[in-house]
Amino acid sequence: MKNFLTVLLSTLVGVLLSEIAYRTILISSPRSPLGPVHISYPNPYLDYVPSPNHTGQGALRFNKDKHYTFSINANGVRGPSLRPLLKGCPRILILGDSYTFGEGVSDGEVFSRMAEQRLKEEYKFCVEIVNGGVSGYNSVQSLHRLKELLPGMRPQGVILEYTPNDTQPPSRSHPKAVYHYAYSWVWEDLMFHLLHNRPSFRRRLGIGLRKLGNDGYLNHFEEDRWNWRASKDAVTEMAGICRENGLSFQIIQLPDFTKSFKKYPYHIIHSAVDVWAKELGIDVTDYYPFFQGEDSKDYSLFEDGHPNARAHEKIGAHLADQIFNTYGKNANTLNLAVTSRKKQN
Repeated sequence: MKNFLTVLLSTLVGVLLSEIAYRTILISSPRSPLGPVHISYPNPYLDYVPSPNHTGQGALRFNKDKHYTFSINANGVRGPSLRPLLKGCPRILILGDSYTFGEGVSDGEVFSRMAEQRLKEEYKFCVEIVNGGVSGYNSVQSLHRLKELLPGMRPQGVILEYTPNDTQPPSRSHPKAVYHYAYSWVWEDLMFHLLHNRPSFRRRLGIGLRKLGNDGYLNHFEEDRWNWRASKDAVTEMAGICRENGLSFQIIQLPDFTKSFKKYPYHIIHSAVDVWAKELGIDVTDYYPFFQGEDSKDYSLFEDGHPNARAHEKIGAHLADQIFNTYGKNANTLNLAVTSRKKQN
């Protein structure tokens, strides 16, 4: 019995020391360098943000010969300087990843700008749509982005762009943010490696690639996955923040433009988000049906997979319709509430 306890204690100490060593290595390891668009930011969940007051050219990650122009304003969001808040002209903040930021397309081609232009020209509706998207962000990072932008930006509504990879761990954030819901960093990475890279291990557990989610997205949406729980918790908190501040909160689901729209593999993800959001009373709109049956190559950048200008134009058109239906009749009321808060401060 004494020997058993000694072995058990030694094993536990070894596991604990391994966990401490692994965490120390990950925290101290240098992360991938930032591109010309971003700067480091002292927030472990964000880690990087668009560089304020910066204009330049970006290159596609998988097609370095393709460049696009971008401009970041003083508030650290893509697009022109913010206008003063005006009665009857609501400000809408859109959060999301590289799809929202518009990686691969120039400023005037991003769907937020396309929607704003359509609202002005076709609906004669004054609106300011702020592009708060950041390439590489997931929904947890969008939550913290909202917390950072909300006080100074004072929008009347918030829209979260959600894609099938929104449960993916952030690629460059601090390890404490990446492993936020993981009890053991060693165990999390070990199981990921065994399940995805060792077929014999999967067979012993009776897990096939279909159930695993071959590309790493589908399995993150199973109820027992910390990725899915983290994403839901983040969106729930975002909705709560908006309610507390009297703001409208909506989700738009965009499809994965690297996949076929004729045999789209992520219906289950879209359905899961739709059901869960509606249970929480969150307005959610799925944009996949607008592309269903079409050739995804016509809407994605060559050798990259991000939505191209044609895709952004289509998203922008539907977004404009959605924004007008939500804010068009209540613009004055929304802005009166903002003006009231401004006077109180």
